[in-house]
Amino acid sequence: MFAFDKDQRLDVNGKPLYGRISFYQKDTNQLDEIFVYDENDQLVLCENPVYTDINGFLEYDVILDDKIYSVHQEKYLGDYSDPKTDTRPQMWQDDRTYYTGIELSNGNHDSIIYGYESIADADTSLGTITVVGYHTNDDCGARTYVWDENSNDVIDNGQVFGSRLQSGGRWLLVNSLPYIPSEYYGVYEGHLENMSALFGASYEYGTDNRIISPRVIKMKRGNYNIQTNYSTSRTLLLEDQVDFGSAHTITCKNIQFAGARNTKPIGNFHFIGGYVEVDSLIFYDLFQMLTSGAKTIHVYNKLVTQTNAKTANITCSNMTFIGHGQIEYTNHAYHITFDGCHFIGDHFLSPGYTFYQRNMVISDKPFFRFF
Repeated sequence: MFAFDKDQRLDVNGKPLYGRISFYQKDTNQLDEIFVYDENDQLVLCENPVYTDINGFLEYDVILDDKIYSVHQEKYLGDYSDPKTDTRPQMWQDDRTYYTGIELSNGNHDSIIYGYESIADADTSLGTITVVGYHTNDDCGARTYVWDENSNDVIDNGQVFGSRLQSGGRWLLVNSLPYIPSEYYGVYEGHLENMSALFGASYEYGTDNRIISPRVIKMKRGNYNIQTNYSTSRTLLLEDQVDFGSAHTITCKNIQFAGARNTKPIGNFHFIGGYVEVDSLIFYDLFQMLTSGAKTIHVYNKLVTQTNAKTANITCSNMTFIGHGQIEYTNHAYHITFDGCHFIGDHFLSPGYTFYQRNMVISDKPFFRFF
């Protein structure tokens, strides 16, 4: 018997899971037996699924048998004070599915392999393998793959690998994290060859799409210096000191930070999320910032590495600017139109004939104050 990870449970977007977790017999829709210790420290059966509170913590510590379980998470969308009593199907949203089990932690010596190139030569009869390292033995932590003989998913050398021992079937990543670590695809400073595959990773894979992939990609710190534009429909979770360089654009849903935020530019971004709030400091190009798709921008003092001259006509619509500093655009070969925008805090632009306002109240202006 072993304890299910009782740390805070997160959803595919990296937020605390408020909902429930179901434990199934591996690769079936049959709920399995799970256990809990009672007040006398006796192991007894408990209800399945198990519910989580608003902060993502399980209502009690779950004990599992020595085998692999399919774990399914759901988010609660309703307004009942006790979600357990809400039986309306539309109030429960599928979040993600993954595996857990003793075999995933303690596999035998034969099931431990090193480097991504060894996966294709792994004995498929093992069923489960532990992989250590990607390009080298110490550039990526241990992770687990299970053999799915019926899968025909596209091989992406991250979530899905093929086998050289037989033509059909796939090795599938078991990822219980709320994000995809970039090193699972061998992507980190100096190794960008699989970055497109990482950014385009499938949201569902395996037979009948039974494995749901996280909606977040975590990028390791490092100077990436990308040489082309990259695009993903996921959110990027960035460690500190990530730098994509100034030459190309990253398109993503949103940006979150793991640890301290950068105090220097990270890259140039285009956002496809419905509502995005960012700092001006993350951009190499402050003109591109205005058309990035962000709806709220915290404006800080311009850095010397941020572009300040461009020939461009830009319209900013229905955006909110929150002033923490000042930006001065020194080149006059541009026109910036603020349409229905809102400015909070310090005014951040020098007055000039290159700025226009539409659908704005007279007191809501972006310019520096002069006394």
